[in-house]
Amino acid sequence: MANSPSGNSMIRRLVERLSSRESVVNEAKVAGRLPVHISSSGLVLLAHSLPPVQEAYLERNAETLGARQLRRDLAGVRQSGFAALAGYVVADTSGITVPVLGRRQEINAALGVVVAAGEENIPATVPALMTAARGIARAVA
Repeated sequence: MANSPSGNSMIRRLVERLSSRESVVNEAKVAGRLPVHISSSGLVLLAHSLPPVQEAYLERNAETLGARQLRRDLAGVRQSGFAALAGYVVADTSGITVPVLGRRQEINAALGVVVAAGEENIPATVPALMTAARGIARAVA
């Protein structure tokens, strides 16, 4: 996702996805597209984007989004350091995502998991994702 307010719509691109045979349904496809505001990874990317990027997204999608609530959601993601969404893309799943930040705390990527709804273990999952995200950030710095 580019940090540019121009363009038709803001999307996120999935670069990699690992799954096992027992994994829950995951609608995200490698190199696929989903609206930013319906996925935990999209919310993390948008929450850490530059304010003009956020405002441009909100303006372009004002008719379909609750802009006031989305602003609160983005602030919550920035404050907590993660996004967790249950049942937005697939009713039976939840996404949990953290940012992968650069040296200047700019957003470079998002790292997340999709789990069965009701099986979210935020206190265990978020620290593990944050540790992995910091390792990725160090490796690419």
